[in-house]
Amino acid sequence: MVFDGERGAIRTDDVSCTRGDGVVVIFVNGPGKQMFRAVVIERGRLIAERVALRYDDVAGFIADPAEVEVSRVDETYRFRGRMPPDVGEATWHTFQIETKCPTADDGEPASRARGE
Repeated sequence: MVFDGERGAIRTDDVSCTRGDGVVVIFVNGPGKQMFRAVVIERGRLIAERVALRYDDVAGFIADPAEVEVSRVDETYRFRGRMPPDVGEATWHTFQIETKCPTADDGEPASRARGE
């Protein structure tokens, strides 16, 4: 992941990818104050409805699909966009993050996945 040009990684096995009715909810629960959550609509094209990120002392949230690009190759999701400034900040934050929802043995996406 990259947040405001700074690289980092959330290393965890605690990742869930829940699907239902054209919606995927991705939750990466990392150690300490590290997490990533996204709600993606999959109807003809991918739309990142909401994205939240916390990485130690930095955090951001965006609920504007126009500010986030999302793509998927197999079960790897890539998010790129910007988040509004926090209280007391003046500039928007830029971010890029990639996470994988690996498939189960039968080829269907697993509800539990490995985080990167």
